Amino acid sequence: MTSSRLILKPFFKKLSFKAIVSKLAEFKSIVMKLAATSLLLSIISVIFSASLSAHEHSVALTTGVWLTGTDGGKIETYQKDEQWFGKLVASDNDKAPIGIDILRNFTLIDGQWQGEVYSIKRQQLADAIIEPNQDRLVIEVSIAFFSKTLEWYKDEATKQFQE
Repeated sequence: MTSSRLILKPFFKKLSFKAIVSKLAEFKSIVMKLAATSLLLSIISVIFSASLSAHEHSVALTTGVWLTGTDGGKIETYQKDEQWFGKLVASDNDKAPIGIDILRNFTLIDGQWQGEVYSIKRQQLADAIIEPNQDRLVIEVSIAFFSKTLEWYKDEATKQFQE
């Protein structure tokens, strides 16, 4: 006989079958309560993480000047009426209309900054989602079935001024 059987044998001898079934039912009840508690904590954690994520996005989208990487373009972001905009403040392209809003009506919806981007070359608006990421903006622009990802970087002069 193994040592575990020797230890358990006296325990089970003292309990009737009915008592063993009762103990197993109690154990099952405890396990179910632990599982329910674990599930509830997981759900709360997911909701809290989503809330923090949304908060991080709202904090990260700030005023500043962003380099587009195209034609020496610089976009200055600003907030108006609880929405975010970005106007063209500099460009090497002589035909670029300085002062026009390139980013328009960006609002935080379900943890994402959603709005529109104006394309100067196409002279049209396109739906877009901005993902702020430290010193850069990742902008997913969508027109019909096509999408394009843009990356704009924080202008170093702006970063130093804000610090």
